[in-house]
Amino acid sequence: MQHARQLLADKLKEMQLQPMGQNDYFYTVPKTKDEECPGGITNLIAVLKGNDNLLKEEYILLNAHLDGPYNQGPTARQGNLQTDNSYDDGGSVSALLSLAEYFKENPVKRSLIFFLSDGEEGIGNVATSPEWKRSFCQSIAYKGPPMTCQNYPIGFTAWAKDPTVDLKSLKLVMAMDPLGAPGIKNNDFVAVLGTESTPGLQELMEESFQGAATKPLFVNRQYAATSYSDADALTKDFKPVCEDKENCLNGIP
Repeated sequence: MQHARQLLADKLKEMQLQPMGQNDYFYTVPKTKDEECPGGITNLIAVLKGNDNLLKEEYILLNAHLDGPYNQGPTARQGNLQTDNSYDDGGSVSALLSLAEYFKENPVKRSLIFFLSDGEEGIGNVATSPEWKRSFCQSIAYKGPPMTCQNYPIGFTAWAKDPTVDLKSLKLVMAMDPLGAPGIKNNDFVAVLGTESTPGLQELMEESFQGAATKPLFVNRQYAATSYSDADALTKDFKPVCEDKENCLNGIP
């Protein structure tokens, strides 16, 4: 992970995006960097400033996550053992970098934050011992809701609680993450969740898909059960719970 993260940081620098982390592009969750976890749970954050003198102080945040399910997700159950990390969420990381390259050449009025989060899959997929995980999840460094550390986004949530930008200046947050297994037979769609949170957003999204081969599937999270997202750290009403409360200690069995 450290090597991959450094390659991505080098790419952000090559594109001349401005760093927005604590240390250059890097934003490390407190109490996660030590001998057992030398790289820590560390986000990469960069910004491309807008070209309008006033609106450049407002931000659109585009997010994808660095960590993966380590081939434990739905494609593994289908027998495709080496694909989970690639689509969840390597594909979105690639898409985010492509967007950065595009908007570098075609700037917009508002500034764009490119946020590559770590620990999105929760503490369960952090390559450390159970003792290390338990210690972190019981510490004040874990900023998620109680009983959720096992599978709640860690890196983005930590940033949302101690951000490097005024959260009031965020006008739109879009998290790119796959929903279910890829390659569903006879289906080709992009699931779009949460547009109900922003008036007019669904209409804009529908317009953007006009003429595209891939169709949008809009899901209202107020009425449909869906999994968590990095962006949930910025909402007030999303309250995940540990499914097995009797055997969970702040989300860690």
